[in-house]
Amino acid sequence: VLELFLPKKLDMKILGIDYGRSKIGLALSEGSLAFPYKVIPATHAIEELKNIFQKESVDKFVVGISLKIFR
Repeated sequence: VLELFLPKKLDMKILGIDYGRSKIGLALSEGSLAFPYKVIPATHAIEELKNIFQKESVDKFVVGISLKIFR
C-alpha cells in the first residue's frame, strides 16, 4: 500500500502543503523524506505558491487539510 504514495522517480520534487485558515506550512521533498520549506500567510497563498512552483521546479504536490477547519 505504501508504494501507492511514493514517487516512481526518486528525483521528483514534491511540495507538501499544510493548509490552515491563517497560515500555510510548506515542505519540500526530493525522494522519500520531506523537509520544512517555509510558512506563508493564507492571504497571499496563490501568488506565493506560483512562485515556489517555478523557482523549485515542483513536479507534484500533496495537500493536507486539518479536520478542525470544517468545524
